[in-house]
Amino acid sequence: MSKLIVLLMVLVCAFCAMGQNSRPQITQGSLYAYDKKGKELGDCPLRNTAVKTDISGFIARVHVTQNFENSFAFPIEAVYTFPLSQNGAVDDMTMNVGSRVIRAKIMKRAEARAAYEQARSEGKTASLLD
Repeated sequence: MSKLIVLLMVLVCAFCAMGQNSRPQITQGSLYAYDKKGKELGDCPLRNTAVKTDISGFIARVHVTQNFENSFAFPIEAVYTFPLSQNGAVDDMTMNVGSRVIRAKIMKRAEARAAYEQARSEGKTASLLD
């Protein structure tokens, strides 16, 4: 019996050690921060979430508002993972960064990627929803 307990403890410790070395899993509705050189910084704290749903027949329009905090002392690049089902679609997005209001422009994927890369190469701050 004591050998079984020791073996179980070894397995649990090995599993925990493996988990500590891997990058945190990005979950839906999370904002993960990077510095300007692409170094991973970690999650931005989620302050609150509000959800409003309008249902009409088989269609649901969901408005999600999430507030995150940049807990770092400098500007960051961040990856936001939408809380979106596989069958959902985004048709509008607004970001508020400080006093700035940024309204998304919906484009075809390749066109959006090209516009994003061009803005970044010009040193502009850019966002891409993919």
